[in-house]
Amino acid sequence: AEAHMLFGLGDIRMRRLFIEDEDAPAEHKRRAHGRLDTLIGYCETTQCRRQILLGYFGESASHCGNCDNCLDQAPHADGEAEARIILAAITQTGERFGAAHVVDVLLGHETEKVLDRNHHRLASFGTGVAHKKNVWLSLVRQLVAGGFLILDSVGHGGLAIAEKGRALARGEASFRYRLDARQSSRGKIRPADTAAGTEGLDSA
Repeated sequence: AEAHMLFGLGDIRMRRLFIEDEDAPAEHKRRAHGRLDTLIGYCETTQCRRQILLGYFGESASHCGNCDNCLDQAPHADGEAEARIILAAITQTGERFGAAHVVDVLLGHETEKVLDRNHHRLASFGTGVAHKKNVWLSLVRQLVAGGFLILDSVGHGGLAIAEKGRALARGEASFRYRLDARQSSRGKIRPADTAAGTEGLDSA
């Protein structure tokens, strides 16, 4: 049997609008956005889909050898440099902020939240200008889906580094990320600069 998964940015945008239009507390909406991010991460990951699905329920499995990722049908690129930049920013901000805030730090955005916490003074501030916001958010989702990051879906949506992520930071694990159609049509994305912002190792 074959299964086809079809999704696009329009679907994601529409679902986010539905969530925001709900007559529900802010906490309920935050959790709904978190669940949607998990689903998007599953769509974007380059890891075996069977492993991801069973891992969600606490089970382990070998590569299925049958899904599109195992058959290497999806365009992807080496993302270890980008992953380490993300890990550094998460560590330097205390492993308690969500993807939106972490990406603001990477892009050098002087938001009220960034300035209030003096995160514009971090070594990671502005180290992600090689990529646009949507690319960084996709990378974060794929790191969560791959088990490199832990998303606090019960609390405030903060990101923490899993042991697998720490192994990646030490150069003991690898990470490849899926390119969307626009990126793959232009070839591999230019790797982000890793000369700064790798000291130490959010929505929120």
